[in-house]
Amino acid sequence: MTKDEVLHTDPDGHKVILHVKSGCRTRRWVTYERYPDVEYGYLTAIDAAKEILRGHPIEHCYIGALTARAFAEAEDDIKTGQFEAKGNINIDGETKRRAILKQSIQCHGCLFREIYLPKVILTKALWFYDLFYSANEPCVIFGVSTFESAIFEGSAYFNQAFFCDNADFSYAHFEEDADFCESYFRGEADFKEVKFKGETSFAKARFAREAIFIYSAFLGSASLRSTDFRGEACFSNSLIEGEADFHETKFNSHAHFGAVEFRGIVGFGRATFAGHAGFGEAVFKKSAHFHGCAFSRDVDFISSRFSDSVSFKLAKVLCADFRDSRFEKLCDMKQIAAAGLDFGGAVLIENLILSPIHGEMAKMHDSLDSIGLQLKAHQQKGEDVDFFMNLERDWRLSKRKIYHINFENTLIQGELVCDFADISPPDGPFNTPRPEEAVIQPHKRQEWDGARRQYSWLKEQYRKRGAYGDEDEAHWWASECARMQAKVHLRVFAPLMLFVTVFIINLWLAASILAWGAKSPLNHWVAGIRASAPLVAVVLISSLLCAFPRFGKRVVSKWIFGYGVRLKNLIWTILVVIFGFGGLFWLAIEAEDLILKCTPKPFDSDCLNALYFSVITFATVGYGDVRAVGWAAGLAMVEGLLGIALNAALVVVIFRKLIR
Repeated sequence: MTKDEVLHTDPDGHKVILHVKSGCRTRRWVTYERYPDVEYGYLTAIDAAKEILRGHPIEHCYIGALTARAFAEAEDDIKTGQFEAKGNINIDGETKRRAILKQSIQCHGCLFREIYLPKVILTKALWFYDLFYSANEPCVIFGVSTFESAIFEGSAYFNQAFFCDNADFSYAHFEEDADFCESYFRGEADFKEVKFKGETSFAKARFAREAIFIYSAFLGSASLRSTDFRGEACFSNSLIEGEADFHETKFNSHAHFGAVEFRGIVGFGRATFAGHAGFGEAVFKKSAHFHGCAFSRDVDFISSRFSDSVSFKLAKVLCADFRDSRFEKLCDMKQIAAAGLDFGGAVLIENLILSPIHGEMAKMHDSLDSIGLQLKAHQQKGEDVDFFMNLERDWRLSKRKIYHINFENTLIQGELVCDFADISPPDGPFNTPRPEEAVIQPHKRQEWDGARRQYSWLKEQYRKRGAYGDEDEAHWWASECARMQAKVHLRVFAPLMLFVTVFIINLWLAASILAWGAKSPLNHWVAGIRASAPLVAVVLISSLLCAFPRFGKRVVSKWIFGYGVRLKNLIWTILVVIFGFGGLFWLAIEAEDLILKCTPKPFDSDCLNALYFSVITFATVGYGDVRAVGWAAGLAMVEGLLGIALNAALVVVIFRKLIR
């Protein structure tokens, strides 16, 4: 005859059933609906305690409770001397009076309804795992597991353990290694103010709810590689002395690392952060690696300190805040995709390497899709993520790998290694500024003074590095933002009216002077218009440049004078002026408006003579052997003025090149 009794039900609704078979010999065993094909032996709390005190391992058994009281009653029965209800022990130079378990605990593939060992000192190793682990038969600990303020003098092995309810290890001390590899925490995991003195491993562990490690101390290495945090992960104000390994870890909710002190190498390579990631005021004593990380929400490094190099290579960032941070070594941000980077008030002692992600655009779109899905998941949970949803949408529509960046009050004592093309806004000669397509954040917000200061700061950074082409582009946008700040928007009709007025005055003066007392006023009036053509052309070109100030500034400042730094631009401009006016003077020779007074002529060819006069006029030498009259005289006046300006600019550029 078999009698079944439900001992309890786990939080997932799976029943633990005690089977009692009566006969010549009573047999008890336990089954668990989560693993229906596995049979477990049945032990009372006192029977389990007796087995442990005798040093016997317990395998594939169900234990209702493992408590300090059960150990005390078992010790009273068998007198092993392995448990003291009120013993004294010296820990870290301090004498503590607590219950002491001197025997190791070895439970392989066992089921526990409850473990309650608060403030117990365990002097030898704990083994809570399955020697022959399989996915269908893990070590399971049922109910609330409490090790609050417990002291583990030996190693503690909880690998492949299944904590079905809350697990409380707060204020515990692990004097040797702590192994929680592949454990599953179904409830809240509380490791608040825990001290781990040996190597600690939570590799491939899963936390279904909140994992609390605040104010904890990892005095050895800490491995959380491939760990899965479904709830919030709280490591604030903790200390990690050795290497911290978070590679490929998944943070599906918020991750808190504020004020954490990392004294060893830190690795977050290819980790994913679905929620807010907070590293504010964190200290990284050695190198930190965030390469390949994906941040689907904002990441906060405000006032953090990196004493060694830090790498964000190939990272995907929605919004990263580095304000007031300090980078004492190289900050590597090569090939990143970022909707927002804020370096306001940051100090970089060495170089900052910044470049957008290269290669196939599909990688960029995959990153955006992943971030968008994570944000939608948070939105479905009722979280307020409208700002981030809009930012992600604008980032996607912009098709920019770096969407906006802020360098306000940033100090780089080394070099900024960044091509200006990667952060410059789209530009066309006739287009008005498009702030929504800018990358510099104040420019995007139409905060022209802040944008001007940041472009000027970028210009100095490029000058220090010798990237003169990028320096010139930054200078252009600084001047453009200064123009927008001053609101110098000349209306089109004003210069056009000026042009019309000057043109009419020129025509009137020429006609009046030439037609005064002449027998044929019409011919002289036509000759006056022809003679004033060069001056009218100058007025026309000047009016057009004033009518379209942005285009005019680009033509004069960039194309002609090259911002005073581009020798090639000036040389080409000078050659165009000399040969262009030479061609016009050749036409003047044919029309007898250019008179060669000397004999013999400088050259036998009229073309070379015209070029000769153009060079002499541009150089403002004036030998007097060739004389211009009529409209050619107007051309000579214009070329002479251009020669003065371009020759002065040429001297400036040559000296700046020598200084560089």
